[in-house]
Amino acid sequence: MKTKLLLTLALLISIATQAQTEFTYTGTGNWTDQANWSPSYPGDDGIYNPNYIINIDGDCIYNASENSFNTEINISGTLTLPPNSFYLYSYGNINLNGGAINLSSNTQINSSFLTAAFTGTGNINSFHTTPTTTLRILNDFIFSPGTTNSSGNISFTSSSGTQYIEINNAEFIFDIFSSNDFDTITGNGNDNTDGIFGEVKVNILNGGTFKHNDTFAIINNIDISFYENSTFSSIPPSGFISQFSLVTSSVNSTTGDIVYTLTDIESPTITNCPGNQNVTADCGIYYELPDYTTTPTATDNSTDSVIISQSIPAGVAVKDGAEITITATDAGGNSSSCTFTVNVTEETTLANDELDDIVSKNISLFPNPSSGQFTLKNTSGLNLTKGELIDVKGALIQAIDLEGFTDVQTIDLSALNPSIYFFKIYTADGVATKKIIIE
Repeated sequence: MKTKLLLTLALLISIATQAQTEFTYTGTGNWTDQANWSPSYPGDDGIYNPNYIINIDGDCIYNASENSFNTEINISGTLTLPPNSFYLYSYGNINLNGGAINLSSNTQINSSFLTAAFTGTGNINSFHTTPTTTLRILNDFIFSPGTTNSSGNISFTSSSGTQYIEINNAEFIFDIFSSNDFDTITGNGNDNTDGIFGEVKVNILNGGTFKHNDTFAIINNIDISFYENSTFSSIPPSGFISQFSLVTSSVNSTTGDIVYTLTDIESPTITNCPGNQNVTADCGIYYELPDYTTTPTATDNSTDSVIISQSIPAGVAVKDGAEITITATDAGGNSSSCTFTVNVTEETTLANDELDDIVSKNISLFPNPSSGQFTLKNTSGLNLTKGELIDVKGALIQAIDLEGFTDVQTIDLSALNPSIYFFKIYTADGVATKKIIIE
């Protein structure tokens, strides 16, 4: 008994290690048309042999009522199974190399004890002369469009009538290579009608980089029951979270697209931030800030642009001790920042007109002209004391208390007659004079 068992095991190992032989079908006709095969005819039952690789480059009809595919089948042409009751047990992969497999709507496809896969790019076509019939794809089948190095699309199509494609306990594997290169499956809009479910997995390959809210319509035109009854899984790239969603054209749609979305949650990394700045005042106690955003650099996990900004804009005059924050913000709203201090050394001498000019640059009055409603903006937080409205003859028309005002305030001069006026704004550091027009 032991001797027989050892001989049996040796025979199985010998079969498993045999080199695979390729057979290629060209032209149009039946499987049994031996002249269409090269280098030779694989036999009526060649599709059973696990040591065969079958290439269907032409249009081949395979006539059988029930069979098993043990071979690897590569289809660049068309393989048609007859329109009758048919049970297909597939032990080997069916690679769609731009071709199609035509299956009767009464066909039931099973991967049986092993897990078989549809791969590549091509069509799985359901055909039958009777409408509203069903193609059933059952028992642990895998759908994995494309190859290990390139993306692909597998489409479910129907030749006539309302052909339903029922998919039970299948696994769908999608590879994403980049934002614009990923696997897809296209349904015929009538798929997955009764208690159907599957498992959808997404793999991120080649260490690709992505944008915030990158979206991938991986399954298109599918019955919404598939989305409702399936499970979804993915390991997103570092710094992203992922989500699967169903997108429909309207509230009452029975079909839609399953979309995979990557959302950036990681903040940029900011480097070369300026250190504390020791400067001399341009005039008096004020220093006009330069643009500090050109010095830092920022890197991010997404390919979106990163915006670098500074808390007090360039051109604004500041006093000693002003804190400047540099912030890097990506498209997802994630940000990182660094802060430094501007230490201003006071200028020893200053002419009054120079100081007034600095004060004037940091106070704005708008809109101008106006019907009488003006907005006064104090960009540097100067200590304002009062305002005086003077007409073109030099007469004081109105005095306005500005004590304690540090930001934005509305000035209502609508009661005055339309004319040209001069608005003098007094601060602890100087006087700003603004010409205004009331229409």
